Formats: sequence, structure tokens, C-alpha cells
Amino acid sequence: MMKKKMILKLSMLAALLALLWGCRTEDLVKPEKDPQRNNAEFFRHSASASAKNSKDYISILEEYHKKNDFLSLMPDQKGMPIWEKMYVVETEKASCLMIPLSYNDETMSSILFVTLDGQNRVTGVKNIDNAILKSVVYNQRISKEAREQFFLNFMLMDNRTFGNEHFAGIPKDLFVGDKSDDRYGTMRLKDFKPSDAVTTQQAGKLFIGMVCVTVVHCTHHGSGACDACSACQTTTCTPTIMGTADDPFPTNPGGGGGGSGGGSIPVGPDLPENPCRSQVSSVFYRPAPGCGDGTYTNPDNPCNKARASITKANAVLHSTAGQTMDAALKGKAGAQNEWAAALGQYPDNTYQATAPVEGAQHSSNVPVGLLNSTNIGDGHSHSGNSAAPSAGDLYGMLEMAATNPKFKYRFVYGISGSSIESYALVLNSQTAAIAFLAAYPRSENYDPETHGFLENSNLWNEIEKMKIIYNNKSTALDTSGETYEPRVVGLAYIFEKVNAGINIAKLDTNGNLKKINATIEKIPNDERAKISKCP
Repeated sequence: MMKKKMILKLSMLAALLALLWGCRTEDLVKPEKDPQRNNAEFFRHSASASAKNSKDYISILEEYHKKNDFLSLMPDQKGMPIWEKMYVVETEKASCLMIPLSYNDETMSSILFVTLDGQNRVTGVKNIDNAILKSVVYNQRISKEAREQFFLNFMLMDNRTFGNEHFAGIPKDLFVGDKSDDRYGTMRLKDFKPSDAVTTQQAGKLFIGMVCVTVVHCTHHGSGACDACSACQTTTCTPTIMGTADDPFPTNPGGGGGGSGGGSIPVGPDLPENPCRSQVSSVFYRPAPGCGDGTYTNPDNPCNKARASITKANAVLHSTAGQTMDAALKGKAGAQNEWAAALGQYPDNTYQATAPVEGAQHSSNVPVGLLNSTNIGDGHSHSGNSAAPSAGDLYGMLEMAATNPKFKYRFVYGISGSSIESYALVLNSQTAAIAFLAAYPRSENYDPETHGFLENSNLWNEIEKMKIIYNNKSTALDTSGETYEPRVVGLAYIFEKVNAGINIAKLDTNGNLKKINATIEKIPNDERAKISKCP
């Protein structure tokens, strides 16, 4: 009976593959004339990326591209490969690759599937983006078993690439009994263990294997054993299907159209709700950044909303390049002039920091031209003054982020009393930051003479209001245990109040950035500042 069920499941999966990838030649996506990535950088990788595998698959694929130009036909025209996280399955006569692509280094934009024969010749290439995936898993005309197995590939690669364990947007008819919240379609999976023991079909273009994963059945819905995340866990092993078909790229389920993931998706009662309201992830199966981590007990908590971006900022700061910049600029914190350094990120997700360059007493130019990697942030000193970011620091960052989605971090170093201090501006949402810049433009809120906020401008008024209330220590409720410059508290207040898409954090004594929270609350006959920091 078990064998019959397995054969039935694999037949369903094969049927799904035929449905997805059975496109006609005229249905292929048109070559992209204006790709949103630098295709010349697509195959760039570190030596360690190739060394992980028995064959140099990256070079093989690059040679194949030179002859076939498959990059221009891919549905995903933004994502860059993360070669270090490539998943390789090898058999005696064929190999299969799953390569994650991303354009924001936080979520996958697609998976590139590649098959090769026993002589290491590429036999097929498929690119499945998130729109195509969504059109499959939300299509109730396809069997739920097939949709689950197709979905599981993306969950596996998301976990392998970014360590994500929390998934959302899952239709109610999928993974029944495994979700932590059916209303929001959330589920937690961990300890993915794919098997290298696979069988091949269709001349080595279809790979069928197994993946085992631990499902955490925590409900957070009241008392009981399964309300505790560690109490109820089940390990399950499920067949997965990988590979390519003869035609280069898939159409939408049901035929017709190109591989861009468009087309109609049946809408019914099984579609999950969005628990985060205005918070929307760039990937439908991911909770929005910080939105409850899959539990949604308090999705509007400022620490929840900022957790992902602050965690990434700490990872950048604690990297070798980040520590090099940190040490150099701390050494310049008391210098007469400002010093600035640029931060970059290579395609293999390692980081680069330039040597600091000297500027003027109250200004500096970030040496972006010294980078040979993508600019993701910078740092500068404040020539013996407070490290509190100025209005110029804020607007410079917003304007950079508006045109460069990779730019997310600005570290500022200065002196507080006799100690060196550091603050960081950390981008949480490019969309919200652009909206904030449009609502509070530099021309109306910045004073070029003082580098501060223009007196009596909208931002100046809001920040001054918080500074005055915060300075009234008799009423302020401050649980942070830190000493913050009042201007910093004002920035934290305005960022949260208007959903600016940016956070401000201070470096604590352990070398970790902690987000600053600041609100104004009513008390009898008055108002008081409420200050805290995230754990």
C-alpha cells in the first residue's frame, strides 16, 4: 500500500512538471532588452564556491551561456546567484543544480534549475521566479500533493540560503495540520535534510528524491502542550522533484502566456489573510520583515518590525570588513576633520571596506569609487562631536537608497564625554523610505548652513517637540539603560511615527547595534517621552 501511494505521488509530481514545463517555442519569454542586473557579473564567484563541488559547475554554466544567452530569457531579470548556497545532486549519469537568486540579499527572487549529463554537458536550464511559484501553489486545479512538493523546493532553498524557518501565505488546503495559523497561512519548518539518493527520469532531466524536515506545531493560541514551540515537533520525509524539461522556460499552469508568472489564479476561501496589514513582504511566502516571525502575536511591535534589518546590520558590522571600518573610524572619532569609508558587498556575499578618507571639519565625501563591489553602506566620523546623525546624514542616506536598493547602512562615529560612541541608520523598507523622502523633501526640511533640520520645518518641529519632552527627566519613562543624545531620540520618534522605513540604533558596550524606540504618550495633564531599546 505504501509503495502504491509513493508511485501515485510521484506520478502527480511528474504530471505537474509536464504541466509547468510543457510550453511551446512561441510561448517563451521575450529576451529582456533592459535587464535590471549586470549580467557580466552573473558568473562571478569566489574560489570557495567552486571548491565545494567535485566539478566547476559555475564555469560550465558560464560557457553554456556564452553559446545560448539564457540569461536574457529568464523570467527573473533582477536576481543575482548566491553560488555558495547552490544545491547539487549528482548521480553516475547526470547532475542537477538548484541555484538561488536574490536581488536584495534577504529573500530569493527565483531558483535556477540546471541539469547536466555524465559528460558535464548542460542538458537543460529552467528559471522559476516567485510569481510562477505563486501561480502554482495558489492554483487549486493542481493537486495539493503536487503543489506541496513544488513549494517545498523553495522552502528548502530559502532555509539553505537565508536560514529562514518561518513561512506565510500558505493556502489553507496545503500542509494541513502542520501550520501554526490557518487564518494567516503560517508554518515553521527547520532542520531541512535533503537526501542525495535520487532517481532520474527523462534522460537525466528529471530528478526525484526525498527531503526530511522538522515541522514545529506551535499554535500560540492558548495553554496546552502545543502552545510551546519546542513541545510538539514532527519529522517528516517527503518526495521532491527537480530538474528541467526540453523547452527552456515554463508557461503558467494551464498553458498560455510566457514565463513571467502572470495569468489568473483561482481565488477562493482557501487564500490566507495578510496579518501585517501595511507590512508586505517582497516574497509572498515570507512574513514581512519583523512581522511576528510567523506567530503574529504583535505584528506592529517596533522591535519585531525592525528585527530582520537590525540583525543584518549587525552581521555586516561584525564581518571582517565591518570590523576593519569600525576600528578605523573609531580611531578617527576625535580627529579635527571628518573621515569616511565605503562598504561594499561582493556577489559571493562577502564584504569590502575601503580605507577611510579625510574630509573637512564638518563634511566628508564617501570614497565609493574605491570599491570594486556593490555599495551597501558607509561610515564616517564627526570630528570630535556627538555621533548623532545629522539631517545631512539622513538625507544623504535616503537619496542613496532611493536609487540603490542595496544601500542600507550608515554608521556614524563620535565622542560622548570621554568615550567613543556610534550610531547607525538602518534601512528597513526602501518603499517606505522613498515615500518619507517625498513627504519630507530635503528642500523643505534641511538647512545647508548648519547641516541640521531647517528651523520651523515639519521635521524640525516634530523632533524639537520630542527633545523638549525627553529632556524633562522627571516625567520621561526610559527603560533603555543608555544615554542618548536628544536629537537621536527625536529621530527615533519621527521614524516610528510616520513609518519612515528607517531605524536608528546605538552600538552597545558588547559591540551590538540595538534599535532605539521613542514615543510620546499622554499622562494626566501632560505628555511624557517613553524610551526603550530592542533586545
